[in-house]
Amino acid sequence: MEELEDKARSELESMTWFRVHGALSPLIVSLHTFEGNCKDFFEHAHKLCVQPESLALMGMQNHDLMSRELHEVARLLHNVAAASKSLVDHTRRVHDSIAKLGAGIPEYQQQIDMIFANDPTTQFIHNLRNYFLHVEPTNAAMRFSLKQGRMQRSLTLSVSELNELKEWNVAARKFLASAGSHVDIVRVVADYRNNVKAFMLWLDKRVHEVNANEQAAFRAKQEVVLLDQLEMGLRNASASVAGTTNGELLAFWGLLRSAEFDELSELPERTGVRAERAVCLLRDHVRLSNKLERDIREWYEKR
Repeated sequence: MEELEDKARSELESMTWFRVHGALSPLIVSLHTFEGNCKDFFEHAHKLCVQPESLALMGMQNHDLMSRELHEVARLLHNVAAASKSLVDHTRRVHDSIAKLGAGIPEYQQQIDMIFANDPTTQFIHNLRNYFLHVEPTNAAMRFSLKQGRMQRSLTLSVSELNELKEWNVAARKFLASAGSHVDIVRVVADYRNNVKAFMLWLDKRVHEVNANEQAAFRAKQEVVLLDQLEMGLRNASASVAGTTNGELLAFWGLLRSAEFDELSELPERTGVRAERAVCLLRDHVRLSNKLERDIREWYEKR
């Protein structure tokens, strides 16, 4: 079985779609990091701007506590800005990698220019990290406004203070010029996150479209390999004296997920229900022949 697994793994790993999918993995990690930083930032912003108990922070007696909360805002915002730059760099490297495999997206740079390179909001976020590094890491403020008779709180950065950084690029300066006196940082981060989500959805869609043939070839080969593995697994399980649960691990290893094995282990062993559920779960992963379905049911009967 180990020889089969090694040969099958080697064959699959040599295919273009497997290599493209592997090249995308670092981007998934980078996106997860970015999303986690955004989540932390939004949760803290909600605490300060929405929760009623945070109003007490505005009192003079709580000035030090408010300062610490705003320092935390700056830290979380810096994390978002830093993660955004890392995400852009990782995206570029990932596309370079899949392009070398002949799997690149022709209009990739056009999309990057539109969503990232030339977008004022995006460039403000990307340049914000330099502001924190070189000018002022802790100038976030809480502002109050009255809208429709209700007091609203917002977290802001002063545009006049932001303009102390001379290295803003053209697109970021365009953003600052249209921002008024203060930048609502929660709104800006939300807008930027929406840009990232739109781009990543587009990227995922186009990677699959451009590589549809390679993906289909991989899936077809993978199914052949999995069916061979299932037949060998059933033979090994039939020759084993293991109980039903351990026998299922031998028979269906590499096909069923951990949660699916757990589901089977909860079903009664000798009612036929477990065998039918196993067949249904396996159908979700491979196309079973009538003979293979009979073999699976017969194996359960013999347990």
